[in-house]
Amino acid sequence: MTTSKRMLTIFILTILLLSIISFCFLYVQANSKVVTQREIIKKMNINLRNRNEENITLKERSLQNSDDSDQKKNPSFFR
Repeated sequence: MTTSKRMLTIFILTILLLSIISFCFLYVQANSKVVTQREIIKKMNINLRNRNEENITLKERSLQNSDDSDQKKNPSFFR
Protein backbone atom coordinates (compact mmCIF):
# COMPACT_ATOMS: atom_id res chain seq x y z
CA MET A 1 0.00 0.00 0.00
CA THR A 2 1.38 3.38 -0.90
CA THR A 3 1.48 6.24 1.55
CA SER A 4 -1.24 8.17 -0.29
CA LYS A 5 -3.65 5.21 -0.05
CA ARG A 6 -2.77 4.79 3.60
CA MET A 7 -3.36 8.49 4.28
CA LEU A 8 -6.67 8.32 2.42
CA THR A 9 -7.73 5.28 4.45
CA ILE A 10 -6.78 6.98 7.72
CA PHE A 11 -8.64 10.11 6.64
CA ILE A 12 -11.82 8.14 5.76
CA LEU A 13 -11.68 6.16 9.01
CA THR A 14 -11.22 9.37 10.99
CA ILE A 15 -14.25 10.94 9.32
CA LEU A 16 -16.26 7.77 9.98
CA LEU A 17 -15.25 7.74 13.63
CA LEU A 18 -16.12 11.41 14.07
CA SER A 19 -19.48 10.81 12.40
CA ILE A 20 -20.26 7.96 14.77
CA ILE A 21 -19.26 10.04 17.81
CA SER A 22 -21.37 13.01 16.70
CA PHE A 23 -24.35 10.72 16.01
CA CYS A 24 -24.07 9.24 19.50
CA PHE A 25 -23.85 12.70 21.03
CA LEU A 26 -26.92 13.92 19.14
CA TYR A 27 -28.82 10.74 20.04
CA VAL A 28 -28.13 11.19 23.76
CA GLN A 29 -29.00 14.87 23.60
CA ALA A 30 -32.31 14.16 21.84
CA ASN A 31 -33.22 11.49 24.40
CA SER A 32 -32.53 13.82 27.30
CA LYS A 33 -34.84 16.42 25.74
CA VAL A 34 -37.57 13.79 25.39
CA VAL A 35 -37.19 12.82 29.04
CA THR A 36 -37.43 16.43 30.19
CA GLN A 37 -40.48 17.00 27.98
CA ARG A 38 -42.14 13.94 29.51
CA GLU A 39 -41.42 15.28 32.99
CA ILE A 40 -42.88 18.66 32.03
CA ILE A 41 -46.01 16.98 30.66
CA LYS A 42 -46.40 14.94 33.87
CA LYS A 43 -46.11 18.09 35.98
CA MET A 44 -48.64 19.88 33.78
CA ASN A 45 -51.07 16.97 34.11
CA ILE A 46 -50.73 17.02 37.89
CA ASN A 47 -51.29 20.78 37.97
CA LEU A 48 -54.35 20.48 35.74
CA ARG A 49 -55.76 17.70 37.91
CA ASN A 50 -55.26 19.81 41.04
CA ARG A 51 -56.91 22.83 39.42
CA ASN A 52 -59.80 20.69 38.26
CA GLU A 53 -60.31 19.36 41.79
CA GLU A 54 -60.15 22.91 43.17
CA ASN A 55 -62.74 24.07 40.64
CA ILE A 56 -65.03 21.19 41.51
CA THR A 57 -64.83 21.96 45.23
CA LEU A 58 -65.42 25.66 44.57
CA LYS A 59 -68.49 24.85 42.47
CA GLU A 60 -69.80 22.55 45.18
CA ARG A 61 -69.30 25.25 47.81
CA SER A 62 -70.97 27.90 45.70
CA LEU A 63 -73.91 25.59 45.03
CA GLN A 64 -74.16 24.79 48.70
CA ASN A 65 -74.01 28.47 49.61
CA SER A 66 -76.63 29.35 47.05
CA ASP A 67 -78.89 26.59 48.38
CA ASP A 68 -78.40 27.87 51.92
CA SER A 69 -79.19 31.43 50.93
CA ASP A 70 -82.26 30.28 48.99
CA GLN A 71 -83.56 28.43 52.02
CA LYS A 72 -83.07 31.50 54.20
CA LYS A 73 -84.83 33.77 51.71
CA ASN A 74 -87.70 31.40 50.93
CA PRO A 75 -88.70 29.42 53.99
CA SER A 76 -90.36 26.20 53.09
CA PHE A 77 -93.94 25.48 54.13
CA PHE A 78 -93.19 21.83 54.68
CA ARG A 79 -90.80 22.19 57.61
